[in-house]
Amino acid sequence: MEFIKIDGARVKKLRKDHNLSQQQVAIACNMTKQAISSLEKKGSEAKIRDTNLIYLCQTLECDPLYLRGELDDPTTIFVNEERTLKKPFLHGGAYEEIYHIYGIMPPKEKLLAKDILSTIKDFNGNELTFILKLCKLYKDSK
Repeated sequence: MEFIKIDGARVKKLRKDHNLSQQQVAIACNMTKQAISSLEKKGSEAKIRDTNLIYLCQTLECDPLYLRGELDDPTTIFVNEERTLKKPFLHGGAYEEIYHIYGIMPPKEKLLAKDILSTIKDFNGNELTFILKLCKLYKDSK
């Protein structure tokens, strides 16, 4: 178990953007309301368990890098040198499926997935379908 530094102000903003109470977020993340409140109050000094961060990001529909302050836009999924892939580009639950599967991958597999994503020069439906198929193959193999 590892603790990761995040920006509690971003947690609060996303929670409010999704019209969620601290209690609702806490239940979805298997945390307490007090823990969510504490994260929000601590601002840029907030820390969260790595396992809870995954649930928090799924609940708030954002990338962990956004909560860590490494991305400026919560809708960003992946950035390479030429193009930024954002959530609105994906339709029909593809984002949720890719994000969920990516979120449960062990670190080595995440690095492989990131390497694959970094080779894509132009994000389009074919590449995203390919990525989704790879993610499904990984999920089905476990």
